[in-house]
Amino acid sequence: MTADSRRRLFDTILGLFRPSSDLERPQKSHDIVERNQDLIACNVERTCAEGGAFHVATQTMDCIRAIAKREGRLDIEPDDRERLWHWEARREIPPQWLTLKEYVKRVLEAEQQRKIPLKEAERKILRKRRQEERGQSL
Repeated sequence: MTADSRRRLFDTILGLFRPSSDLERPQKSHDIVERNQDLIACNVERTCAEGGAFHVATQTMDCIRAIAKREGRLDIEPDDRERLWHWEARREIPPQWLTLKEYVKRVLEAEQQRKIPLKEAERKILRKRRQEERGQSL
């Protein structure tokens, strides 16, 4: 990965956390990731701490499907029941779409990892409340 492509990736990741009004799709852009930041951001928001790799793969496919529809690329749109590994093995998938897939997958994985400690804290609070309720009911 060149320094320029690393910088673009970094700028793109930072762009995910801008206010939603700033996520307008640029009119003229050659970068598929940049053009579709709003769709990627929606998938990031829906990411949950549970589900593991299967959840990330499913959301990655949902995101690619939405972007393919927007871009008018129904020829490379994933089928409803198609698995990520099968889709990326198709010969007609352009390299920029494989790069998009890797980017979306990494961002979703990072978001999932960020949410795990929050979910654990929520579980601890619920356990404590249940224990307190049991103590009061006796």
